[in-house]
Amino acid sequence: MYIFADDAKLYRHIEHPEDQKFLQLAINALHPWTEKWLLSLNSNKCHVVSYGRSIDTSTVYTIMDKNQQTVPLARLEKIKDIGVYFDAKLDFRDHMHEKINKAYMMLGLINRNFKHMSIPTFVALYKSMVRSHLDYFCPVWSPYRKGDIEALEKVQKRTTKLIPVLKNLPYKNRLKACNMSTLHYRQVEEI
Repeated sequence: MYIFADDAKLYRHIEHPEDQKFLQLAINALHPWTEKWLLSLNSNKCHVVSYGRSIDTSTVYTIMDKNQQTVPLARLEKIKDIGVYFDAKLDFRDHMHEKINKAYMMLGLINRNFKHMSIPTFVALYKSMVRSHLDYFCPVWSPYRKGDIEALEKVQKRTTKLIPVLKNLPYKNRLKACNMSTLHYRQVEEI
């Protein structure tokens, strides 16, 4: 079991039907534990997510709610955990799309509110408001497919064109003028 603040995760590597039974036993033990420690458990926020290539979704796990009723746990295809979307195949496409959209929203905010800015001002705004979304938890979801890498890099390419002085320069020259590296280089460097 992993616990972070008010969030807990029970997990088990499932290879045989016996493993599914042991996981259900662990879930069953959760209710008496919460009662002993006077904690309330919201069964509506309890879900099942399975990760892997061939996933058996036939098993229905259940949990005891606060009314002493056994309720089936909803099975999800993806789940958000500490700001990262984890999907069943662990390819993080939904997460990348979410972060790219958020980065473009922040980019629009900068573009609407800051018309004439110097390069240092732009870089400070970009790093704090846009790139922070693209870098968050990157070692976990770092893209490895060429299309995903290009989709992320496209955000920074578009962003550096917002500075009128740099608009007509090639991407590498815009990065050099801003003293920045490509997103892919930053992500590989962090790992």
